[in-house]
Amino acid sequence: SFITTSIDVVVPSPGIVLFQRSEAYFGLSRRLMIYRQCIYYTMAKSSAIGSQKQARLERLKREIVAYVAQYPGCSAADIVCHLANNRKMRNHGLTARKIGFFIPRYLKQVNWTLDSTTGKRIYALS
Repeated sequence: SFITTSIDVVVPSPGIVLFQRSEAYFGLSRRLMIYRQCIYYTMAKSSAIGSQKQARLERLKREIVAYVAQYPGCSAADIVCHLANNRKMRNHGLTARKIGFFIPRYLKQVNWTLDSTTGKRIYALS
């Protein structure tokens, strides 16, 4: 049989394992003991926007405004092509549809008109 003992260690930091009067079985593997007898505490969910997400959002705003200022009369597909290919923003998952929803929501200084021949939105700074 196994020898048992009582462990009483309290570590108040989040993300650290807490042992609270648990029976430790010596003879079992340490991993199995930790798996079976430890309580894991994780950090509480934060409602704040992450710094990387905020940085991506701000960069996307700057890049779109700069492109529309340089090339007025461009479409969402032109903006996506420029950002993905020339500005190396391939991993952002940009599509013309996403840019079309993004501009009215976040960029109030960019106006659009509907092109009568193609039916596409044409963007320009106000």
